[in-house]
Amino acid sequence: PDALFLAGALAACIVTWFTFLPSFLFILAGGPLVEATKEDLKFTAPLTAVTAAVVGVILNLAVFFGYHVMWPKGLAGH
Repeated sequence: PDALFLAGALAACIVTWFTFLPSFLFILAGGPLVEATKEDLKFTAPLTAVTAAVVGVILNLAVFFGYHVMWPKGLAGH
């Protein structure tokens, strides 16, 4: 009970480490592969499409959340 803050901070650090570690490993391992296929159209075209889809999803979520934050009861609500 005396070290609850310390235990919580340690747990937060461990959870953050194991949450983001796989994505960093994928980026570090896959980055050179993606760069090696930079000139090949059969690899760059799908990556461009995936990038456009991700940007579209992020924009859609931003508009959705922005609408619900600005007008929680809808446009007709007070």
